[in-house]
Amino acid sequence: MSIACAAYLTNALRVLSPSFSEHDRNCLVGKGLHGFHLYAHEFWIEHLLGFAKIDGDIVTGGSTPLSRLLHEFCSMIHPSNALDPTIMDGDARPSNWDARLALLAADDRIYAAVASELYSRSRTKDGARTRM
Repeated sequence: MSIACAAYLTNALRVLSPSFSEHDRNCLVGKGLHGFHLYAHEFWIEHLLGFAKIDGDIVTGGSTPLSRLLHEFCSMIHPSNALDPTIMDGDARPSNWDARLALLAADDRIYAAVASELYSRSRTKDGARTRM
């Protein structure tokens, strides 16, 4: 599921790019491209962390298909490849902070993107938890 989610989300970002042809975009949307979106967005981190717990080298090794796909996806969602230092402050860590995140520490790009996404998902707005 990690590969399916990462592949879907990477492809979805390509389709939404202004350089993607409108005709091709309409064809993909018409074929149901969007059907997996909510699931993939909601659970890609959970699947990734679960898989990293089984075999972290496949995720962060750099030469596996999953690792290459994650690098592409993480570059798209977190282009700076840098982690905001305030995210790592123990007092600022969100309630959804997952100890399994340490399994991704061998790969700065993947680690920074996942940590930033977890932080983003936990931000509060007007006292209510918001989901991105």
